[in-house]
Amino acid sequence: MKQTILAIDNDHLVLTSIKMLFADADIEVETASSGELGIALFREQPNRFSVVLLDFEMKTKEGHGMDGDEVAVALKAIQSEVRIVMVSGVEDQEIIDKCLKAGAEKFLRKGKDPSPLISLITSMLPKGAEDGKERSDIEREQKIRHVLKMVGRSREFCEVADFVEKIAPFDEPALILGESGVGKEGIAGAVHENSRRKGKPFVAINCAAFSKELLESELFGHERGAFTGALNKKIGLFEAADGGTIFLDEIGDMPLDLQAKILRALQEKKIQPVGALAPRKVDFRVVAATHRNLREAAEKGTFRQDLYYRLKYLTIEVVPLRERPEDIEPLVFHFINEMEKKHGTRKTITHGALRKLKSHCWTGNVRELEAVVKKAFVMSDGRITPQAFMDEIAEIRSNNIEAVLASGEIIKYDEFRKRVEEQERTLLKRAMELAKNVKSDAAALLGMNHNTMNYRRSVLKIEEGKTLTGKAASQSNSFRELK
Repeated sequence: MKQTILAIDNDHLVLTSIKMLFADADIEVETASSGELGIALFREQPNRFSVVLLDFEMKTKEGHGMDGDEVAVALKAIQSEVRIVMVSGVEDQEIIDKCLKAGAEKFLRKGKDPSPLISLITSMLPKGAEDGKERSDIEREQKIRHVLKMVGRSREFCEVADFVEKIAPFDEPALILGESGVGKEGIAGAVHENSRRKGKPFVAINCAAFSKELLESELFGHERGAFTGALNKKIGLFEAADGGTIFLDEIGDMPLDLQAKILRALQEKKIQPVGALAPRKVDFRVVAATHRNLREAAEKGTFRQDLYYRLKYLTIEVVPLRERPEDIEPLVFHFINEMEKKHGTRKTITHGALRKLKSHCWTGNVRELEAVVKKAFVMSDGRITPQAFMDEIAEIRSNNIEAVLASGEIIKYDEFRKRVEEQERTLLKRAMELAKNVKSDAAALLGMNHNTMNYRRSVLKIEEGKTLTGKAASQSNSFRELK
């Protein structure tokens, strides 16, 4: 059954491009050149469109018409489960917040490369249902609760439940990839509980929490007298998991030489405690997890390639909470209910507080959200309002910004501008060298207008002693502000 999306944009050329873009992907595109037309089309057949692609800026200069956030609210009122992707020529946090609050599931900045848009829309189309019917929020919540024993309603998390249900009956090792706090241990537990090993031991260990020597002893055990301080025999976790499942969390932090022992245990289903003369046969299933990119680590040699290929056979990828905002609301109510049962106190949460939590970027994922909600519950009287966690969110945001700056992934705008100007200065100087100081030839090499090149040389003060004055200086300052 051919999938259909609805594209709403006030630019006819953009709509034509979108139709052509998705024709190769065998996706039908219905178009509307205004918000009002789009709403009318959607109202006629709300279940026909798998996804709505919506432009944010659609009002005229005179203020007529509807912007994308207004259209999104109207579409959600008609069909609450509609999936909306908002696009804009400007990537501003205020605009992104508006889009998300209005009901948009994803936000993309318009660009020359269409591949991110194609990939995103394709990933959002219904999968697996032969009749093409999308599961409802309630159906997804039930699936997640039944299989994972966890809370959520997003399609992404429901797909994790589907995958876990498929792979659980098999004894092959599984690898869970995802950021810290997304619930990897809970998912590992679900793999165990949905397998034939249910009722047998499920043991877990964080590989990053031990030194190499201690970790080896914890995993494989040791004989009495195997090393100084080994006064008694110790049963390792592999042996403790006999008949069941062992969960190796943060396996990406495991030392290389210990990884070799893990690989051997996987291949032979035998373990050899430290100091033991012979290996022992043990029946276990391995589920591993990491927040690291194991493929890159394997390529760099910081993780064994043979172990990586052995583990990646069944990979479960868990997207971060910020990419599945539909899960935030049920999680919030779940944490509030937990606190109510624990303390015997009933409290409500305001719509404003819920909106604030849903629009926040949870870099610590579910674990961070849980901490903020539970603290707000304790600090509130009868109603949880935004004020109960505003300081917490502001502190988290500040810490996140500092962490990103410290990582070197982004730099301040002033530093960026200095670097760009330095690169431009180097380029212009090199062009003049290659053109033997003939400015017209240098401009031709650069593909620039001769006057533009001279202007940029003056702005960057390439020629000694030459500065801008009067009108030229004013133009230069204006240009710098616009960059």
